[in-house]
Amino acid sequence: MAGIFGPVLVNYIREYNVTHGVPKAQAYNVTMYIMAGLFVIGFICNLLIKAVNKRFTWNRSPHDLGYGSNSRQSVAGA
Repeated sequence: MAGIFGPVLVNYIREYNVTHGVPKAQAYNVTMYIMAGLFVIGFICNLLIKAVNKRFTWNRSPHDLGYGSNSRQSVAGA
């Protein structure tokens, strides 16, 4: 998503600035501040992510599900 919306956002803001009289050499100033702000927001979101509580984990091994080394069954057929 960021690979698509990032360049689109940058180009849109640059074109908006140029059409409203901002010199081309300064057209990216506001864009870079916005991108830096988005970077900081993303960094804060990454810091807020924590590990899943053990009570929400599934304690079964793949062998219990029929994925043993000699097994060719699917989960639905088990």
